[in-house]
Amino acid sequence: MNLQKLVSQCVEYAEKHGVAAYEVVTNYRNTNRLYDKTYTLFKELKSSGREGLDALRNLLEHPNDYVRAKAAIFLLSVDTDKARKILEEMSNRPGIFGFSMSMTLKEWDKGNLTDYLG
Repeated sequence: MNLQKLVSQCVEYAEKHGVAAYEVVTNYRNTNRLYDKTYTLFKELKSSGREGLDALRNLLEHPNDYVRAKAAIFLLSVDTDKARKILEEMSNRPGIFGFSMSMTLKEWDKGNLTDYLG
C-alpha cells in the first residue's frame, strides 16, 4: 500500500474508532474491530521508515483529536517529549477520552507499553 493511502486509512480508522470508543459506545465488537484495524494501520505506518515517521508526526497537527491521539501514542517511543505533551493536554479533557489518555501515559511510565508500541 502506498504511503498516502496508508495515511488516509489511518485517519479514517482513528476517527471511526474514536467515535465508537468515546462517543457512541454501543457495540463493543465493532469498537474492538475498529481498534484492531487502527492499531495495525498505525503500526504499519510507524514501520514505514523515515517517511512513515514523518507522516505520523504530521498527524500530530490533524484537526481531529482521535487522530492526533493515535499518532501521539504511536510516537511515544520515538518522539517522547512531543507525543507526551499532546497526550498530557488531552488527559485533561473531561470524560472517558481524557481518562484514557491519562491511563495511557501512566502505563507508558510504568513501562507496560514499550513492547506493544515500540
